[in-house]
Amino acid sequence: MGKGKKRAAAAEVNGKAVNGSPVGDKAVKFQPATTGKSNGNDYLKPSGRGMRPSPSLATLNRLDREKVVIWRRPLTTAWYFLMELLCVAYEFIVSLTNHKLLVSGVTMLAGALVLGYNLPGPHQEFVQHSEELLLWYAYWVGLGILSSVGFGSGLHTFVLYLAPYIAKVTMAAEDCRTLSFPSLSDITCPEVKGPEQDITIWAIWAFVWKATLMWGFGTAIGELPPYFMARTARLSGEEPDDEEYKEFLADLRGNQNTKDEITFFTKCKQIMEHTVVSAGFPGILLFASIPNPLFDLAGITCGHFLVPFHVFFGATVIGKAVVKAQLQAIFVIFLFSAHHIEALVDQLGLIPRIGAIIQHPIKGFLDHQKKKLHHGYVEESTNIFGMMFKKFDERDDITGSQQLKSSVQKGIRNKLIEQYPHLDDVMNEILPKKENFKLIKCKEHVELIAGHDGSVLFVKHRDLPYIPTLRLLHKYPFILPHQQVDKGAIKFVMNGSQIMCPGLTSPGANLNEQIEKDSVVAVMAEGKQHALGIGVMKMSGSEIRSTNKGVGIDNVHYLNDGLWKVTRVQ
Repeated sequence: MGKGKKRAAAAEVNGKAVNGSPVGDKAVKFQPATTGKSNGNDYLKPSGRGMRPSPSLATLNRLDREKVVIWRRPLTTAWYFLMELLCVAYEFIVSLTNHKLLVSGVTMLAGALVLGYNLPGPHQEFVQHSEELLLWYAYWVGLGILSSVGFGSGLHTFVLYLAPYIAKVTMAAEDCRTLSFPSLSDITCPEVKGPEQDITIWAIWAFVWKATLMWGFGTAIGELPPYFMARTARLSGEEPDDEEYKEFLADLRGNQNTKDEITFFTKCKQIMEHTVVSAGFPGILLFASIPNPLFDLAGITCGHFLVPFHVFFGATVIGKAVVKAQLQAIFVIFLFSAHHIEALVDQLGLIPRIGAIIQHPIKGFLDHQKKKLHHGYVEESTNIFGMMFKKFDERDDITGSQQLKSSVQKGIRNKLIEQYPHLDDVMNEILPKKENFKLIKCKEHVELIAGHDGSVLFVKHRDLPYIPTLRLLHKYPFILPHQQVDKGAIKFVMNGSQIMCPGLTSPGANLNEQIEKDSVVAVMAEGKQHALGIGVMKMSGSEIRSTNKGVGIDNVHYLNDGLWKVTRVQ
């Protein structure tokens, strides 16, 4: 038996048939080259680079699609855009025809709303109020979407918009001692003061919590695109052209196939993904309730592992809108409360060397922001007189004096009468012909006209007109036309603030609409006999009435500023 097997094997090697069966196809014979000797080039040496991977068809298609951009293939891109637009429009029309009853109901409801919106009647007050609320809350929802959409590349709208809004409400509530603002968007002290309210953190939070909730709801909506993208990819088996999703899949495969050392960031992602998948609703709620940069992956994770939509979105809304956003709002209210800000600024002053340097501009900024909270009086004067006279110092700002010739004095008198015709009858009292007056030169090309006794009477800057001082105006109040502001403006005018249009049209004010732009006017106040200041009209009185916004009068010189304190110059 064994000898028979050996003979059969030998026959196979020699190419012979065994039991009548040919076995020649199993014989392997090597023939020498016909050319004779080898030239040494018959052997291909390895390159050392190993095998080169060939990209898959999906990868090649993705790379080709990445080239279809408007600056590389404008015609192709425009054509694809048009075709996609037509396809989407066709699918939309088909969808409408498949839901005729729903479309009919929505159309009738929309028609009724449009009709009610445009018809006049007592319901218009409710319509306008509802429209204001709808637009206001839609604004915050939109900002929330912008904050979270785009895998961490969205705008930081909490820092840019919501936090400043909450801080403004906090500062206004404590400064005005009320939360009865003109509207949700107009956070200024009301013109008609009511009874003061107890301002607490919870009272302020009760005012801003709805806007905060809408912003948080928008951030939850912004997490939906990655969820639906990953869910669709998992159900269809196709890999979308999204780098974040590919990175997620690579991490997932790497976690399953390798035990190499991983980074701390990757470990955190693994913990987050494991918690979200294993814990479900509580896990998603936990990570949505705390600020973290990894929650962008939660949508991808939940979509990839087919977490139900109501579980993912419900937990995200509660975590982001009800928990996290409200905690952030309370923190901002606490931080911007008046006593906390003052304590923080005082602590800055304790920093060696630079403390006092940084403390002063911060205090100035906070004071400026508080002024903006009051209705109608916002910015400080930006003209050369307002800036110089605010802290005018005779020793520092006056550079010299000049005794004028009689011919020059005569020319100045004539110029003053030309500018202010009412001075004609009293000019000899103000600048007597028999007495000489002096020209006082100051910094920034500002000039003062001083009488023979050294009292400052007029100021001038280059080619601008002469402006009387407030002391001269009190003695001769008919020199200038009057514009009156309400009682609430007094402290702001005396602090150098510009006078805004609403401050000239509000109850208690008295606007003279006949005064033209660039006219010098006396700033009067409700219930006061003498002028508080002198200003220059930035627009005509009629424009102030029709526009009712912006700067109406530029505050030039006012009670208790630096120039007012200079009674005599040497």
